[in-house]
Amino acid sequence: MFRFPYPLRKIGYYLENSNSVRRKWTTPITFRRDEYQFALRLTSICSGMSQTINGKKYDNTFPHVILKCPGHLYTNEHPYDTPESLCISYQAEVIRPFFPSDFFTGPLAWNVSLPPYTLKLIQTITENLPVSQDCYVADRLDLLCLQLIEELLPYRNRKEQAGGRGQTDSIRKIAS
Repeated sequence: MFRFPYPLRKIGYYLENSNSVRRKWTTPITFRRDEYQFALRLTSICSGMSQTINGKKYDNTFPHVILKCPGHLYTNEHPYDTPESLCISYQAEVIRPFFPSDFFTGPLAWNVSLPPYTLKLIQTITENLPVSQDCYVADRLDLLCLQLIEELLPYRNRKEQAGGRGQTDSIRKIAS
């Protein structure tokens, strides 16, 4: 319907312990796609995850977010079962306006809280996935996913969140 400026490239919802999920190992993996993936890891049988991204170690509990960028090297400290996750991907050229901001310079993995409003947003996104090919649903998913990212980014720097400013302001500035 509308030409939304930040269309999704891919979106996926992965259930924890599903038959299609395989155990992950500690072998380093380079994210080679020409896309940026925003992965919200919701729950897991593990209490947390230790991972190294481009030489920096991150210890996260669930739920947490990980931002996967082209060419970054990812290593997990221990084998793990794939957590329940919502993965949102954008083509590099689509999010090029975000490059001058601090979007990609902050932590690449961070813990989040999921208040009722955010949980409802996640539920709405996942309920729309089976009908994503229906008229206007892809447009709706584009908007909902950007809204979800906007809700989760302030957790990236808790001191910024306490001051009432932060990543949300960066997104609004870029979008204007």
